Amino acid sequence: TPVRTPEGLVPIGSVSAGQTVLGSGGGSTPRPGTVALVHRSHYRGDLFRIEADGVVLRGTPGHRVFARHP
Repeated sequence: TPVRTPEGLVPIGSVSAGQTVLGSGGGSTPRPGTVALVHRSHYRGDLFRIEADGVVLRGTPGHRVFARHP
């Protein structure tokens, strides 16, 4: 899964504590934040699937997804 940083997209597995990433901040505009802790786990459960313009996105319930209307 790619994670947005000020330098561009990076694989989620390469994110480390102290790194700046862009997140929701509870709203709809991406905001920078510092990673405090990295916790590795394996999710077991339902995933949602969204397809738009030939791109497929899968995620866990409750995961915020940014979207914009052209």
